[in-house]
Amino acid sequence: MTDPVASLHRRLRLLEQKLAAREAELRATQYELQRLALSVKRGRWAEDQLSKAWSSAFGPPGAALWGTRFLGRTIHDRVRRRIDRAREKTAGSRGGDPGLRPTPAGAGAPGGLPDVVCFPIIDWHFRFQRPQQLMSRLGRPERRVFWVAPWFRGTGPAVDAEPLAPGVWEVSLRGPDLDLYGAAPDVPATGVITEALRELARECDVRRAVQIVELPFWWPVVRGLREEPGWPVVYDCMDDHSGFSFHSADATALEAGLIRGADVVLASSRPLEARIARANREAVLVRNACDYEHFASVTHQGSDRPVIGYYGAIADWFDSDLVADLAERQPGWDFILVGSTFAADVARLRSLPNVQLVGERPYAELPRWLSRFDVTVLPFRRTPLTEATNPVKAYEIMAAGLPLVSVPLPEILEFGDLVRLASTPAEFEEQIRAALADRDAGVVERRRAFARQQTWDDRVRSIEGLFPALFERDIR
Repeated sequence: MTDPVASLHRRLRLLEQKLAAREAELRATQYELQRLALSVKRGRWAEDQLSKAWSSAFGPPGAALWGTRFLGRTIHDRVRRRIDRAREKTAGSRGGDPGLRPTPAGAGAPGGLPDVVCFPIIDWHFRFQRPQQLMSRLGRPERRVFWVAPWFRGTGPAVDAEPLAPGVWEVSLRGPDLDLYGAAPDVPATGVITEALRELARECDVRRAVQIVELPFWWPVVRGLREEPGWPVVYDCMDDHSGFSFHSADATALEAGLIRGADVVLASSRPLEARIARANREAVLVRNACDYEHFASVTHQGSDRPVIGYYGAIADWFDSDLVADLAERQPGWDFILVGSTFAADVARLRSLPNVQLVGERPYAELPRWLSRFDVTVLPFRRTPLTEATNPVKAYEIMAAGLPLVSVPLPEILEFGDLVRLASTPAEFEEQIRAALADRDAGVVERRRAFARQQTWDDRVRSIEGLFPALFERDIR
């Protein structure tokens, strides 16, 4: 016979777990809204993301909570008005000066280090990953990095800038409202953007610069700057862009031109290197890496129940059903998933009492979350996008010394026996059990020793080694 008191205790515990999960989701949504509100000045991309975050928290437009869209727009408008007033006041106090001076002595001068102009795939303030890791290390007192914001202002000076990190400036441009992930920029838009960047060169005395391009959209612009003022082009190919749901036919054509026309092409994985080779172009392999010191600080906390963890984007390439199957098979394990859930179907995961979705968390907080994990997992779907990826988090997890169970992606196989492989829920369950039982301190040190040899500083040295030859070529 069922003990009614014990049954009530179990129900109470289940309700407490659900309440804790909802509170965590609310905190994550609040953080996301605050972060995106601060990014409203960065254009339509931020507006779209803020609307999605609001809908995620309070339901889609037309749901029972009436006025969701209107209320979200009201907040948007209020924040935007404050930002516009602040920008106008700042521009007025500078007398229209773009604020790019004084320039470091000798930066970009003949014989000195060339400046870097980065044409990114994401906003600097979005998830901190390969683009920001590389550029923050390339920036230094004797070399400036100009990060061209992937959004355009409708008003203000043609070119403006603000500091992001030591040696790194975010450059915002006045220009038309463009979708960087859709159609190619037309001739007038390309001309406006290109001329604004030539003004940057004049204002800041950029005598020599390397253009590092991360998104094919920028190809018509960097091609013009390659001709005048003669800045060589490096294409950093870090993904199979055709695998993204938003990829367009225009983007395919732009990438083909960029691969042919760049002075150097970098590939972040062997599959990408092979893909570029099929376009009759040789690529330089520069894989992802880790900030070793940041993640080696992880100290395992431990808990009464095993904690299986994941961090990163929970998007359409994340296999939510695989994780849900695991959680259902093992109700005695807790699953903590750290990351934005935009564009992901997480209905099953939200319904499970042993799954916690905590939302996006800042890069600085990731080691604290890793300290709660007993085993980490990489449950990606096998798609052209994931087959070509070199997961940054795999290096970071190695630096933390934690066990990783992953689907057998080509680049994960390069880690050898440092990573356990699984494809099905049953295989993941088996490998997680084995990882939980493995207490060998030597394995932890082998993971960390591997990560110490795979740092962003190493990758930057490899990229910098390519720069001198770029200026020995005949740039036309």
